[in-house]
Amino acid sequence: MASTYFISDPEFSKHFNTWDEDHIEIPERLTSILCGLNNSNILDNVNVLESVNGNLEDVYLNHPPEFVNEFKNVCSKSNEEMLKFCEDHEDIFITKDSYTCAIRSVGCCVKLMETLLNNPGSNGFAAVRPPGHHAYRNYPNGFCFFNNAAICAKKAVKNGVKRVLIIDWDVHAGQGTQFSIEDTERISLISIHRYEDGCFWPNLEESGVSSIEKFKNTINIPLNETGLGDFEYLAIFHKIILPYICDHKPELIIVSCGFDAAIGDPEGEMKVSPYGYGLLTRLLTSTGITLCMLLEGGYFIESVKESCLKVIEGLIEKEPFNYVSSKLLEKNSENFICYLYSIMRNICSHNHLVNDILLLLEKYHTINKLQPIQYTIINGYKGFRNVPKPYPMKNLYIPHTVEKKEKLLKELKNSLINGKFLWVGDEILINFGSNCVSFSDKLNTKHVININSLQQAAFIVYCFILTNICRWEISDKTMDFTHWIQSFTEKQTIVDDNFFLTSLHSLSLKYNLVIF
Repeated sequence: MASTYFISDPEFSKHFNTWDEDHIEIPERLTSILCGLNNSNILDNVNVLESVNGNLEDVYLNHPPEFVNEFKNVCSKSNEEMLKFCEDHEDIFITKDSYTCAIRSVGCCVKLMETLLNNPGSNGFAAVRPPGHHAYRNYPNGFCFFNNAAICAKKAVKNGVKRVLIIDWDVHAGQGTQFSIEDTERISLISIHRYEDGCFWPNLEESGVSSIEKFKNTINIPLNETGLGDFEYLAIFHKIILPYICDHKPELIIVSCGFDAAIGDPEGEMKVSPYGYGLLTRLLTSTGITLCMLLEGGYFIESVKESCLKVIEGLIEKEPFNYVSSKLLEKNSENFICYLYSIMRNICSHNHLVNDILLLLEKYHTINKLQPIQYTIINGYKGFRNVPKPYPMKNLYIPHTVEKKEKLLKELKNSLINGKFLWVGDEILINFGSNCVSFSDKLNTKHVININSLQQAAFIVYCFILTNICRWEISDKTMDFTHWIQSFTEKQTIVDDNFFLTSLHSLSLKYNLVIF
């Protein structure tokens, strides 16, 4: 039986905005996904689950009954009363079916999560509406009513899961999830989001990197520039997210899977390609940890459809190597790596492995007489939060012009054409041993790098192998490098890292590889 599961319901289309025809959270976001799946053969390779209504006791894990009842009741009232309810909140809309859709959204997500936990190592995707990651307690906002990710995480903990990690790559900060889990030690959150020093919605100081001092179980990765793409998101993964997973050892990973950092999205203004989302998914599946992905945002319909297809392909196929073309992994920002190092330095005290990797990187630059690592100053909060009352219900989102949409569609199409991995003949064969990694080129020249500690194992994976992911041919397609790293012990005695780091540097020069 396939180890990938999928759940959705066409009834989610009954939730839509009757007051603003240009609103971006529309039923077509989901119907495009379902049409794309039905027009492909992907669903032949997954277990499709029947949708189900949510259990109120599950919803109450994160939202008070008073709010749940208020939301239910207002959906049965007049259009004028529903409008008044929305104007009293922040960027929401409802119809008479919105409560039913939100409850079913919770039900589908929880059913998927519990199915996956009953099948360890499996994965799945819930294509649901309305989204959830902005909602918390009695505060619906940002198109969200019930926080699906937080509810699933709390239900998993209630069912005995010791550690849950939520990864939120929606382009908006997952503040609802952050506030929902702040007192829950067994749940942690990593949120990657457009921030611009707090000048991008939801305009909260709590979404900045320094919030880790108060919210101990949340790592925020705020992005202060637009136009970031596959290279930058992959770098975040191999410098922070994957080391965190390796160190923290979660038993369940939940992804708040928004596609609004995708090419063409009017909200995110980022450039993550469908293949980029597919690669991030494959990196998570390669950990072997149960993986539950829940749809959040994403408003450029064509990108949403193509990105979701690549994500579900990634859940099925799992292999991150020989997948994406190096053409997609070009820098969009010259300053980003320095900024990422600065974020790593800010969170070092909260994750030992991130700290160890950064120390080895500094040492690598020193002993190989390279320019020292450059750090940037992370600005303080410059935002201003303003929630007008009554909240405006029309003309909030300006649609793309025809000319701009055509340009973005062309960019998306080119990413699909150029994104697929092509063999070029200079790939290097990697073999992971019990205490070494060997590299063999096409001339059968073999180089062996001995590994003497967990820190060295992590460094070679996260700073060398994954930074050159398009250059490798891997002998074991099912390689789980997270567990391979964990098979090494922490440094108990003094380990000489110099030979290890100089050997890697020589290898990088010989084959024109990058280490960062």
